[in-house]
Amino acid sequence: MRDEKLRLRWHMLLMRRTTVELKRSDLAWQVSNDSSCCSLCRVEYGIRRQFSSEWLEKYCWLRYSVSEDSVYCAPCVLFSPHNAKEKSLVTTPVTKWSNLGKYIKRHLSLCAGHHGACASAESFMKIHCGEKLSVQAQLDSKHAADVRRNRHVLGVITEVIVLCGRQNIPLRSHDDKSSNFMALLNDRAKRDSILKEHLESSYRSKYTSPMIQNELICICEEYIRNEIVKDCNESVCYSFMADEATDASTMEQIAMCVRWASRANLLYTFKAAFTTIVNALEVFEHEGDAKTRSYRCSILKFDFIISLVAVEFIIQGLLPLNNMLQGKCCDLIEAAKEARVLIAQIRAERADDLVWEALYEKAVTMATVHDVLPSKPRTTGRQQQRVNVPAESVSDYWKRALFFPFMDHLATELEDRLLTAHDRFLAQYLIPSQLHQLTTTHVDGIYAAYSYDFIGDKEAFQSEVSRWKIRWSLDDGSESEKPVDLKSTVDSTNKDLYPNIFTCLVILLTMPVSTASAERAFRVMRRVKTYFRSTMTSQRMSGLAMLHSYKNVHIDIDKIINEFVGKSNRKLGFL
Repeated sequence: MRDEKLRLRWHMLLMRRTTVELKRSDLAWQVSNDSSCCSLCRVEYGIRRQFSSEWLEKYCWLRYSVSEDSVYCAPCVLFSPHNAKEKSLVTTPVTKWSNLGKYIKRHLSLCAGHHGACASAESFMKIHCGEKLSVQAQLDSKHAADVRRNRHVLGVITEVIVLCGRQNIPLRSHDDKSSNFMALLNDRAKRDSILKEHLESSYRSKYTSPMIQNELICICEEYIRNEIVKDCNESVCYSFMADEATDASTMEQIAMCVRWASRANLLYTFKAAFTTIVNALEVFEHEGDAKTRSYRCSILKFDFIISLVAVEFIIQGLLPLNNMLQGKCCDLIEAAKEARVLIAQIRAERADDLVWEALYEKAVTMATVHDVLPSKPRTTGRQQQRVNVPAESVSDYWKRALFFPFMDHLATELEDRLLTAHDRFLAQYLIPSQLHQLTTTHVDGIYAAYSYDFIGDKEAFQSEVSRWKIRWSLDDGSESEKPVDLKSTVDSTNKDLYPNIFTCLVILLTMPVSTASAERAFRVMRRVKTYFRSTMTSQRMSGLAMLHSYKNVHIDIDKIINEFVGKSNRKLGFL
């Protein structure tokens, strides 16, 4: 800025056709001992006079013009206002050496801007020599410091919001000053002087209001969603799973494909604590709780006890398959293999009388402890409203009315859901370890199921399958080294050589094994939007649910701040 002013002043001086020889380096006020520049003499009032370099040593701001044989005040020439009243040594040079002392004294006393011009010249030289920052640089430095401070404060606020969202900690309360959000911020401020100063300042824009919280939560949700979309775009194929449920405020919410694991061992816990449960219900009954009597009478029946023992035994065998079906790395082929094993086990146990006899003895033992006699419903020839199973004993009745039907139903459901050769499931025969089971009928069924996704016609697909068979028959590796599941087969398939086979294998791999994946989102929804937080908006709930569900997704705070700043004009500077 001063450099530009200096150039403008010099331009004005040149336009006036003056011969003042002031240079930028002259402002350093270094006086030379060489007085050759002051060698011109003149006669004033009959006396020969000459300018002496002692004046330059005494008054460091004086400058001598050789061409005009006169002196100027260099700082005032360059930095004084245009409308200055004192003209001597500024626009009117001093040429009479006899009166120089008088002019200098008057200049110092009458020129009010002289000292300011000297200070400006001093600052200009320091800036020019790099000893001091320019005004623009100082302004830029202050702005940069404010930006760093504001971004630090907003970054801490965002980190606290992300922490609350991931740990499902409610941010707000009836009084925002005593909320969990402000409590965490104040605790952080004890170790952060910048945040403490911001919270204790009188600024109105502290960026802690619920509206700002909602904006940051929505931006974090969008960031996580973009990361998921990025992973989907990088994958070959992906599938969607959706379900609906109502939240605490009876609003319909849609869940999108999140895994969930059920507690199938709940019956085991109930059976192990059966005596404790009965005693507890009896105590509550004596204390006047009318409902506990009906509960205790319901579980102290032999039909309940035998059902509990039999169903718990069968369900325990399903636990490994249940965990596998709800795992993130499960595919249909592996699930089908395990289902075959489980079905074979169920049918073997059904045919083994010793299995049922052991279960029946357990039920009788549990019933005897609580004075419950083994019994069965009354059977008649004309009864049609209950299970009228002919049996000679109580054991035979429950085996035929309960154990056998449940085992048969379970085996049938597993076979229908996981083993029945649906058209899309036929693609499992393209796995190298199962190619020997692939028939022409299977190839036709695969083409009919995936034809909309294939390239070329049916003959092209049949030719590709033939090459696929030859490719694995000529493989040098042993039979045990061939891929045995969908994932390893997809990894071993060249997409360019076998595009249709690769397509159907990937589609089969991404098909969900069960619908349990969407259920976990409902559990998250009920944890986030409870009865006490039922007034939460759907947008805020969705953002907090995303933060709570995807805790492993790294959130770049700088990107969140940039997105926040770009959405609206902010009162504080962040960029």
